[in-house]
This record gives sequence, structure tokens and C-alpha cells, in this order.
Amino acid sequence: MKRIRSILNYLGIVTLILFSSCEDDDQGAVNDLEGERIFILENVVNDNFDGVHIVLDDVESGTVSTVEGQELQRWLRYNVWVVDSTFILSGDQAFFKAYVDPETNLIEELGTAPNNLIPFSGVWLNDNQFVTFSRAWEYAIYEHEPFRLVTTGELEPPAVVNDDIWIGLGVSFLHNDKIYHGFSVGSSSNSVVPEVGFVVINPETMEVESILKDDRTGGHGQPNNNRSFEIDGYIYFITMASNWWFGFPDKPSTIMRITPEGEIDPDFMFNLSEKAGGKIPGTSNFKYHSDGIFYYTGNGKFLVKMCDEELIEEYQDYSNPANGVYSKQYYIADINAGTMTKLDVPNSFSPYGSIVEFDGKFAFPVNTADGNYIYIYNSATGEVNQGISIEGTRFIRRIQMVTN
Repeated sequence: MKRIRSILNYLGIVTLILFSSCEDDDQGAVNDLEGERIFILENVVNDNFDGVHIVLDDVESGTVSTVEGQELQRWLRYNVWVVDSTFILSGDQAFFKAYVDPETNLIEELGTAPNNLIPFSGVWLNDNQFVTFSRAWEYAIYEHEPFRLVTTGELEPPAVVNDDIWIGLGVSFLHNDKIYHGFSVGSSSNSVVPEVGFVVINPETMEVESILKDDRTGGHGQPNNNRSFEIDGYIYFITMASNWWFGFPDKPSTIMRITPEGEIDPDFMFNLSEKAGGKIPGTSNFKYHSDGIFYYTGNGKFLVKMCDEELIEEYQDYSNPANGVYSKQYYIADINAGTMTKLDVPNSFSPYGSIVEFDGKFAFPVNTADGNYIYIYNSATGEVNQGISIEGTRFIRRIQMVTN
């Protein structure tokens, strides 16, 4: 039976691949790296969002230039699932099953399957099948081996959609043998109360069995970057509400959870926005909203990426590095103590992002006016340190990890 490593969501246009735990510093000598970690780091190298990938042997120190890299014609986009050493790349009309060749240090394709849904979230159904969901509420089921498209279908949206009312997508996961597929409901004119919710789907029939909604917050974390975490039978997920992806600045970003029985817990909501800074003086809007990125680090603590809304004047401030706005910050949210602690990390630019775990440490990209780095948070000591520096990139978009 294959060992499912993780689900990696929405890797973007290009990648930078880093090898870790290698005793040989010779980048060409990688034949003995079987079983070692591979850090996959996306880099955008210009305003046209072009990029490269390159193989390294360390993520915690050193400097590397993308000039040494190689263009990747296929890109890791929207959803990437990792099984053992293989992962999924996405093209305009196809998924590509791929791996890193230890002799050449290059991504090589192993097979293709049609992909015309532009998937935004997905979940494993079993050890060999996964399902993806599109913005249009279509779904597609794939087999990993042999790599192929099995079937497609369409779900009924949980609300009426028109020119004013829209539905955003959220994280997907399995719970109690059901698929929980997240969504958010809002409107451009505030004609409906913003809600976050899930459609609960029977994986055997792909029929919606129930709908869960909660109006305490306004929107899911980014489905293409987000994760969920099971802790003592509860499924924890993050909401983001505003940060220029949603129009609800007076709604808080939160960490919420699904109960073991399968409902949104009405008695639990960790208010990230309130604990990070509260409302902007003289307004009803929160100063901080989550960026939709978080990771469980143990002992009731989450590493969370937040956005300082007071620094954002237009959408391009959030999405375009040329605007030079560095609004992202990293915090530790302790749901047991009820506290938020800002990490000693410089303000960063990144419209996306991710966090990976290795050896009790957590790596994440930080893009500043002075350079682009991977920072490392040590959950045992609480220390955070600057790791590898990437030269020749406009910004680091994501970091992910597989096993070679």
C-alpha cells in the first residue's frame, strides 16, 4: 500500500528544489540521496512571473542564485498531491505525474491525465484515488496508479449565484468517512450575510448530504494553499475574511474547528484578528487578517501568517511586488493560552505562501526589501532564524517538501 505523505495545495508557476540532510556538499553527487527530503521552493524571477528551479542540499543556511536554475515547462499549480516520491504537476489541459531524478536533479514526467477543471482544492479518497474541485463546482476523480482520470461530475452550489452573490472555495478534507468541501458566501453589495461553510459529500456517490454554515467569520483560508489539522478528533481550519480576497474587513479572521460528530463547533473560535491588534481606530474594520496560511506546531500552537490591512491601499499592494508593500507578518497562535505572539521576522511580501515541517522545525518564505529568504521556526525552543537566501528572484512564492 502506498504511503500518502501529504496534500500540497496550489503550487504556482515554477519551482526551486532543495535537497536536505545530505552529507556531500557536491550538488552533482545526489545518487545517494534516496530517502532524503526534497524541499520544493517556488520562485518568481520577474514581473512577468517567469521562473526557474534548481537543486540544492540545504534550506537552513547559505545563498543560491536562480541564475543557476532551469526553466520548468510544466508547473506545480493549484493542487499537488505527494505519494512517496511522486507529485502532480499541472498544465493547461493535463495533470502530469512526476518525480525528481536523483541522477540529473531534474523533474521528470511519469504520465499524464486530462485536466480541464482548473482545480482549486482536493482530497484523497483512499490510498490510490483523489478528487479535485473547481471554482465552478465541478469535480474530477483521478487514480494515482495507473495515473488516469476516472470520472467527472458537478455539485449543486449551496447558494443561488448571480451578479451580486458569489461563492468562494475553501479547504477540503475527509472526516467521518465524508468529504468536507469548504465554501464562503458573500456579495459585492452586502446583500447577504457573509458566511463560511462546508458541503458534506458522500464519497461513494458524490452527492451532497448536508450543508454547514457559520456567520461569525467571512471567508475560508485560501483553498489553493490551505491545510486542515486533526487534533484529538477535531478538524481545525483557518478563515481569512478580508485581506483583499474577501470584502469583509469588519469580520475577524479565525481558527475554527469541526467537532468529532461533524459539525462546526459553536463554542470554539480563536479570533486571530482581535488578538493580533483589534480594530483600526475610528473604524469597524480589523487591523489584521490572516493570509489563509497556518500550520500546527504542537502543544496547541499554530504558526500563522497575517496581513497588516493598514498598509494596503489597493489590491496591487497585496499582489504585485513592484508596489513595494511589505504587509505580511508571522505569529504563534496559542489556542490553549489564548494568546498571539509575533515572531521576530521582518515584514514580508507574498500574495501566497506555505509552511513545511521537518525535524520539529517549520520553514516558510519571507520576502523583504533587502532580500528573499527562508526562515526557520523551532517549535522546541521558540526561536526563529533566517535560513537560505535566494538571489535573482522577485519573490519566493511557496516552499513544499517531498521524499526522494
